[in-house]
Formats: sequence, C-alpha cells, structure tokens
Amino acid sequence: MTICWNPVAQKILKDFFENIKQTWAPAYKFMIVHWPSNVGKSYILKNLTKDVLWDNYKTDFLYIKDLSEYLGKRHTIKIEVETKNQNVKIDWEGIFLDLGSREINEWIAKSSVGKLKIVLIENIERMTTSAANAFLKTFEEVYGNVLIIATSNNIQSVLDTIISRAFLIRFEMPTYDEVRTFLKQSYPDKDEKSIDLITNFSMWRIGFAKKIIENKSDNEYHDLPAILDYYQKYLQIINDNGKHNEKLNILNNVYKNWNLEIFFDAIIYGLDKTKDYEKIQKIILAKKMIEANVWVENVLFYINL
Repeated sequence: MTICWNPVAQKILKDFFENIKQTWAPAYKFMIVHWPSNVGKSYILKNLTKDVLWDNYKTDFLYIKDLSEYLGKRHTIKIEVETKNQNVKIDWEGIFLDLGSREINEWIAKSSVGKLKIVLIENIERMTTSAANAFLKTFEEVYGNVLIIATSNNIQSVLDTIISRAFLIRFEMPTYDEVRTFLKQSYPDKDEKSIDLITNFSMWRIGFAKKIIENKSDNEYHDLPAILDYYQKYLQIINDNGKHNEKLNILNNVYKNWNLEIFFDAIIYGLDKTKDYEKIQKIILAKKMIEANVWVENVLFYINL
C-alpha cells in the first residue's frame, strides 16, 4: 500500500511507524502532516495507527475530527466544557463527541490499555486560538507513552508556537496514474470509464475521490453524483458552439447548488489531458473574475462566448 505520495515522506512515515512497533518509543511525540485538503492524510494516518495499535485501537486511539462544517464554528476543539458533551452524528462516519480541550488533555493523561496512546487531530489550523493555546504545554511536553499527530491543509495558518514544537511531514499531490491505480485496487467493482471520470473530477485528490465513489456527500461537497454528471456532460459539449444554452444551464445549476470555482478547477484538470490551453486560460480568467466580485451571470456569459 502506498502510504503517501512523495518518496521522502513515505520513507519517513514507514520508518517511523515500523520503529514504534519494534520499540514502542516514538522518535517524535508531536508531528504535523500537511498539504492541501482531500489528499488522504487522515485516511492514511488512521490506517497506520490501526496497524500499530491492533486490539487496543478502540481504547488507545482518539480521533479529533474537524467538524467545522457541521458545528458552524472553526473546530470541534474548544476551551469551554459543557456539562453534557454534544454528540455529532455523521451518517457515513459515526458519532463524534464535541469534546473540550480540557477533556482531551484529561484523556491524554490517563493510563493506556496497551503500550501506546495515539491522538489524531484533523485540520489543526482550524482550532480557535484559545483552544490551540490550551494545548501548547501538551504539545511541548507530550505526556508519557502518548503520540500526537495533527494534519493541516494550510500550515501557514498554524500558530508559530505550535509549529516550533512539531516535527513536520509534507505530503505531495499524487499523480493521475497513482490515484487511478489506487481506486482500481480499492473499488474493483467500478468500471474503467467511471474510474477515469472520478480520477479527473477529484483533481487527483484521493480523499475527494473516495467521497465521490462512496457517495459520502457533506456540507462542503454535497450532491456529488449530480455534480459529477454535470461535469461529464460539460466536458462532452464544451467544444460544441451550438449548445450555449445547455452549457449555461449546467453552470447555473452548479453555481446554485455547489461550488462553481471548484467545478472550474475540475474542468481545468479535464482539459489539461487534451491540452486545450485556450479554454484553460479562459476558465482561469473566469475564476479571477469571480474573485474580483464580477457578477456570476456575466462570468457565465463570458465562459460561453
């Protein structure tokens, strides 16, 4: 199994976790794995953790999922501790406790069932400043036989005081062939055409591709099957000068129901395979127009000229 998408980081992680299995003494007690979203950071790290902890995975592993999209705040971690924890249910993931930083620190301080406890904090840059500050001492002097791993989609947004205490591992974007091979092996029931389509639409991001295949739509990427259908149709007619209304309707529906800029990014990835640089430049300009707050109606009109 490929555990990450650049050889240096792959070797570091393999050696790191192999050493844990042999010595139960992590070389680093706090690390941050970073690169943009949906490249599979949490997925890979959870699997590596399962491989290390085995029977003690349920008792000695704490997964702090980023629930920003569901709770309407920057991160599930917070300073305030409610008298009752809020249960957050995600249909395809399970039930998560909306824990406070004090409660998490208490979990870290308790004795483990096995030889090691592992905490995985997703998207550490989305923690509130007060919550992050509450963990500074924990990050600096990790208690006993505990390993803390954090992921980040934007390392520049993580507090310098946290970065200075962490060992950093940088993921890379996988290639088209790497993602395609991974999806074929993981989902053998999917036909070649579907694998190709999903690989392109996911923009070679393994986590995003898994969401599409498993139809695990969330607040950020909702209604994925319909959007994937729009994507396929738009690429089929993009060079047809006689279908302006159909193209406009697709883009309007994407704008109303999803994220037009991400859709444009996926179109660019699709056009790159055909080397259609003229249209790529046009879509890039359309994205800049949106960023400059040009009316979306005018942007869509420009795209279809």
